[in-house]
Amino acid sequence: MSRLSWTAAVPTRDRPASLARLIDALLAQQLPPRQIVIIDDGELETGLVDGWAERARSAGVAWVYRRKERPGRSVSRNLAIDLADGDAVIFFDDDCEPVADFADRLIAALEADPTGLLVAVEGQTQPPGGPDARGRLYDRMIRLFGLWRLRPRGPRGGELPPGVERADFLGGVCAVRRAALVDERFDPELTYGEDRELSQRLSRRGLLGRVGGAVCVHHEEAVGRVGRFALGVRIARNYLRAQAKLFGPGGWLLGAVGLLLWSLMELGMTLGGRIGHAKLSAGLLVGLLTPTARAGERKRQ
Repeated sequence: MSRLSWTAAVPTRDRPASLARLIDALLAQQLPPRQIVIIDDGELETGLVDGWAERARSAGVAWVYRRKERPGRSVSRNLAIDLADGDAVIFFDDDCEPVADFADRLIAALEADPTGLLVAVEGQTQPPGGPDARGRLYDRMIRLFGLWRLRPRGPRGGELPPGVERADFLGGVCAVRRAALVDERFDPELTYGEDRELSQRLSRRGLLGRVGGAVCVHHEEAVGRVGRFALGVRIARNYLRAQAKLFGPGGWLLGAVGLLLWSLMELGMTLGGRIGHAKLSAGLLVGLLTPTARAGERKRQ
């Protein structure tokens, strides 16, 4: 029986070294992609792009590269969806590095779905070398304080395949059936939290899952990232916008409680001397206290 095919959707901006590492990892997948779609907000050198394109085609992988004028990861992902021709789309950040069986595990989970209700699955994103005890605690606390777990009304039954656990929302590196993306797109006004907002809408159509053994290493390239304070402001405003959009005033209020707890947790994490947590905490509070300010994409200079 033939496997489900998949498209790798990758937004990028001015990170050629990180993107090269990701492309190497994509071409080394045990289940190779049918297609790699690169959406560029920057100016990659033509020679680099031509070299990658040739490598992909030599491996039997279709290559699509587009530059665009309107900035933003959500806009890039939506364009990648329009250009995708795989049965599923796996979304990657350009500073990620999936291990060799990452796509195979995610696609196998979709293939093994006995109900037809599993529309998307995510893997496990971790730092280079794997998470330490502090990192594992941080991840658990983030999920505990993610009190915006209200679920849009959708399928409640259905049995998930072995090795797949139920997820309330998806992270940025996930596989989505392309059929489920026909009428759904990322909110172009969201810079951060766009993956959660889309996944909560997708949960109206079917089930979301998490495959713990599917590992993608996140190198967190510093180029192009906003500071921790600005990141906190954007996260808070965007989550509140998404909660209000999906659930109304009650969802906004629940999201505000979750953000307050998250901010307190970040402040507590500074006990280890990591000032970045304090900056993120302050940003979350500012974003929470100024929710009417414009959220989402900001023009990049």
